[in-house]
Amino acid sequence: MKKFSSILISGLLIIGLFGGCSGDGSSDEPAVDVTVRGSYNVGQQSTTITYQPKGIDEERSLRLVIWYPTNETDGVEPLWGDALLDVAPIAEGDFPVLVYSHGTSSFAECAYDLAEYYASHGFVVASADHSGDTTANRNDPRTTEMYVQRPQDISAVIDYIYDLPADNPLAGRLTEDLALAGHSFGGWNVFSAVGGSFSEEELAKCDGTLESSLCTNMTPEREAILREGFRDERVKVLLPMAPGNAQLLGPAGVANITIPVLHMTATLDGNCPNDTQGDPYWSYITNKDSIRVNYDKGGHHSYILTCEITPMVGDENGGGCGDEFTDYKTLLQATNIYALAFTRLHLFGDENMRPILNGETSTFEDVTLSYK
Repeated sequence: MKKFSSILISGLLIIGLFGGCSGDGSSDEPAVDVTVRGSYNVGQQSTTITYQPKGIDEERSLRLVIWYPTNETDGVEPLWGDALLDVAPIAEGDFPVLVYSHGTSSFAECAYDLAEYYASHGFVVASADHSGDTTANRNDPRTTEMYVQRPQDISAVIDYIYDLPADNPLAGRLTEDLALAGHSFGGWNVFSAVGGSFSEEELAKCDGTLESSLCTNMTPEREAILREGFRDERVKVLLPMAPGNAQLLGPAGVANITIPVLHMTATLDGNCPNDTQGDPYWSYITNKDSIRVNYDKGGHHSYILTCEITPMVGDENGGGCGDEFTDYKTLLQATNIYALAFTRLHLFGDENMRPILNGETSTFEDVTLSYK
């Protein structure tokens, strides 16, 4: 474990933080500086996708937002962020992919800062509204269906973006380099989507003795689906942020995950506390390339735009918006940098990212890095 406390310069420590090279990180390619926004402007498009989840009677529709690199400079901006709506992508090249899963009562653009950051560095980013669990449309209390649907939403999004309609200018231009990120319930969701199977002990409680949202509408078919779990083999890097529901997966469930994990947590998180969520998840992760980034003065929403969009939510239960927390803009940037560096290392083999992830060249104030 390494603990750092350094001087902030305009919210960001800049001490030789140049991240190295593009592509595979070979020395004959231009250096990539992941500590600043990339060289591309960002385009944004949206659509609605429909698919049939296993264990659910009705088809499911998801609003999907996609960000991508562009060289266009003029256009209409969306409600959230600085992207340009429906402009042409850059003319040449193929794009690696980040898929993002939002938390309970949130929405696709809640992490637009992360999405735009990745897109400015040449990624296509896709984030869906998880219908029935969004700001505008939430089934409360949560029911069994959400545990069954949510991981399948991720695979449905991946299916769609890799088979875009022929008239979409991004069609056929996505590489197999795929990372997956999620926050809060979306953090649990991404663990589940890549192989985090449900705990047999937790499923056994659905015999009528446990009052739990997991058991609300349980059927033999749904139990079989959850027992089998979900594993989308296309995902190569996992980026959970403040994940919850560690007890639903347990040590054996999380141990099924074989890809590198950047596990992001916060000491002052009152929603998914370290003692019941962050620490157990970290102890369950077995992949030896995994890293934990803990914000010592961060809260539950320190990774997304809650403090800007709905600050009253971020002021509650260790949310991350009050004076006792590190400034949210600083931690948004920290999230961008650590996530992108980890993604580049494990998607492209870019060894020039290691000094950032090892804390050798620079870091942010009050961040603790841990290693397997």
